[in-house]
Amino acid sequence: MLIFQLPSEPINNVVRFRLKQLIKRMFPTVLLGLYFKIRYGLPEIIEIFGIKGDKVIKFLEKNGTKILDIIQEEQRAGKHWVSFRYCVTKE
Repeated sequence: MLIFQLPSEPINNVVRFRLKQLIKRMFPTVLLGLYFKIRYGLPEIIEIFGIKGDKVIKFLEKNGTKILDIIQEEQRAGKHWVSFRYCVTKE
């Protein structure tokens, strides 16, 4: 049995989220890291990349697993992300 959690996609305000991502891509990681350290006291940038649930399910089924359960989890990957916990076993 395998139990794992993956973020899927941003919850709401997709336009705002994508605008933030575009701005982040325009600046070197070093500058962003320095900005976040000064502004929030964070040691480094933590990025999240989601995988949509339907793609995860297709991948699992294609690779011979039986999906036992899928649960949407609130704020597991942060308050702005939809996240799912998958419970699978090998067929």
